[in-house]
Amino acid sequence: MPSRSELLERIKSVNETQQITKAMYLISTTKVRRARAQLNATLPYYRKIRETMTDIIQHSPADITSHFISRDIGKREKRVGYIVITGDRGLCGSYNHNVIKEAVAQMSDKPNRSLFIIGEVGRHYFINHGYTIDVEFLYTAQDPSIYNARDIADMMVRLYNSEMLDEIYMIYTELINSARQEPRTLRLLPLDMERLRNVKPKEESGIRQLINYEPSRHAVFRVLVPEYIKGLIYGALVESFTSEHSARMMAMRTATDNADELLDDLTLTYNKVRQNSITQEVSEIIGGANAIRKE
Repeated sequence: MPSRSELLERIKSVNETQQITKAMYLISTTKVRRARAQLNATLPYYRKIRETMTDIIQHSPADITSHFISRDIGKREKRVGYIVITGDRGLCGSYNHNVIKEAVAQMSDKPNRSLFIIGEVGRHYFINHGYTIDVEFLYTAQDPSIYNARDIADMMVRLYNSEMLDEIYMIYTELINSARQEPRTLRLLPLDMERLRNVKPKEESGIRQLINYEPSRHAVFRVLVPEYIKGLIYGALVESFTSEHSARMMAMRTATDNADELLDDLTLTYNKVRQNSITQEVSEIIGGANAIRKE
């Protein structure tokens, strides 16, 4: 059985660790609230863009023709780009593992691929496993701003327009609830027309407003696509950010609870050792007193 001094050191160490896990839990809680507030502030704008694109698609006299919707690549091999969003650090349960596993599964049968990494954990994994990383977006995972999303969207649209990429996917983590996060694969380009057609634009007084698009529906549609892509990327960045910190909150709460249990066990053991020590000291005193009396 360990000594009293050893038990006191262990209790002190567990207490210090518990203070750290509590602090990390509170920090993650604050960051999740802030990120959600940022996303909610921009949602109306991007929701309106999506509704406008849906309106153009649904009310065009003929199907919209655009390379953003479909592209004929002939017989050449398809070039596919993947944006993978992970965290910059661990201590968040299986968050990073799950999204990396999803990315590896998606890319397994795509030899002609380009890899765009957001997050240090993903960067280290793919480098250590022999993957070629085309672009690293550093310091983006912990700063899901609209400016970062714009830079990424501009690059993706530029690569797609120049036919350096034929399809672009984004692999991120969606927050289902505070205890559940799931990896998702979202196609950015070509556009997912079913996703757009399922959007129901808002109507005023039950009557759809008649809108004239200048110079044409097709021209407006082409202008809106990059903004739409930016909104999708920004939403995925915030979803991943909130998922990471929600997972870290759960991990830190579990660690704090485990520390409480460990402290209870250590305190009980310490009290037993202390009681045994006191009993032994009392026995020695009584034994000494008895010996003196016999003399």
